Amino acid sequence: MLLNMFFRNPVPYNVLEGVIPLIRAVLLVLAASTLGGATVPANAGAISIDRWGLETLVFDSVERLADGSYDVEMPFQTQHHVVNGVSEAVSFFDFSMSPDTASFLIQASHTAFDGNGGTRSFSGGNIHVTPSVDLLLTATGTYAYDMPGWDMDVHYALVVSDSAFQERFVQSFGDSTFKGPTSGIFSLSGTDILPAGETSIIRYIMYIDGFGSSGLLASGSGEIHFSLAAVPECSTLALLAFGMACLRKPRRRLRLEA
Repeated sequence: MLLNMFFRNPVPYNVLEGVIPLIRAVLLVLAASTLGGATVPANAGAISIDRWGLETLVFDSVERLADGSYDVEMPFQTQHHVVNGVSEAVSFFDFSMSPDTASFLIQASHTAFDGNGGTRSFSGGNIHVTPSVDLLLTATGTYAYDMPGWDMDVHYALVVSDSAFQERFVQSFGDSTFKGPTSGIFSLSGTDILPAGETSIIRYIMYIDGFGSSGLLASGSGEIHFSLAAVPECSTLALLAFGMACLRKPRRRLRLEA
């Protein structure tokens, strides 16, 4: 409404020049509160983490060993370390949060013995988020692997779905030694919008398998990082854009004498 009034009834320059300092001050305060966030309890802001399950496993045909984290707390920093003979899985978590942003870093390394009827070294989990405003998810990550024997397999993925597990965002990669030993690097990158008022499930998977009998070790290591940030409302973006124009002081027009 204010913008409509301004454009329908342009303010003379001598009047506008007097109020520009006030407009600047108001817009700077607005920008600071919008971009910097307010200090409110973590789960009372734009982001609410309902629950999570973070697991690290090493298992074969004989034994299954696991470590996990299931209690939501922020900030969160811990490590899982699971060993089964020469097979090993290590996961490191570094999560942080403010009222309108959150960061999740998951690093993992895996070795799987190609024997014992099959061995899997695994890191995976899910995080349930219900935002009060639309959130922008930005994800990056890499995973490097080496599979020197036959009957080995690797998988690396980040998936976002709704509460009914309808997938909206999928970055999924895999490889195997069906055609012989191989190595490589997976790389993921992408964005998604988590709708306000709806529960979104963010799932990550990193694992490597050895299901032959070569006695060799399949290995892999990498990370997944994703962040969440509140998407500004259109009206806020428009007002900030208008403010940027006001921050530039208009130049006086010179009257040319005949």
